[in-house]
Amino acid sequence: MFKTVGFMIVPSIILLIVATVIFVKVLGQGSKRYDIFEIEGNEMVVLAGIPVRYRINDIETVTFSNVLGRYGSFVGIMKIKKKDAMFGRRFLFDASTYHKKFVLTSTREEIDLATDILIEKLKGHGIAYKKIEYVTDDEIKELIAQANQMDDELDEE
Repeated sequence: MFKTVGFMIVPSIILLIVATVIFVKVLGQGSKRYDIFEIEGNEMVVLAGIPVRYRINDIETVTFSNVLGRYGSFVGIMKIKKKDAMFGRRFLFDASTYHKKFVLTSTREEIDLATDILIEKLKGHGIAYKKIEYVTDDEIKELIAQANQMDDELDEE
């Protein structure tokens, strides 16, 4: 009977120890776990689950944009294009990057603030960047109306 109890207790204790170590590691990161990337020496390390490393000299540009995701929440997009590459790799982020804590939804303003913080980090290391502003459907309609009005004015002349 004691052998059976021992076989049940030992795996439970091992599982508890492993879970505690993982929990302490995650809590030990603090607000760092909400960072999108960090610069280590001559490398930009993107913290996307499994870290992705880029040599700073190999990066052509880092492009930031944002889109309206599902359920009305905005998502930030960071696209890294290497110098000899045709396409870049995309990484997504939300307002957790700005607030340094978990958030359920992100507004366009929060994504813009997070993007500005990330751009400042890139500037400090001389990495080229672009920020693509989000344009709403209403703004597009307004621009089209203005263009049509200009065309009408030119036709009248």
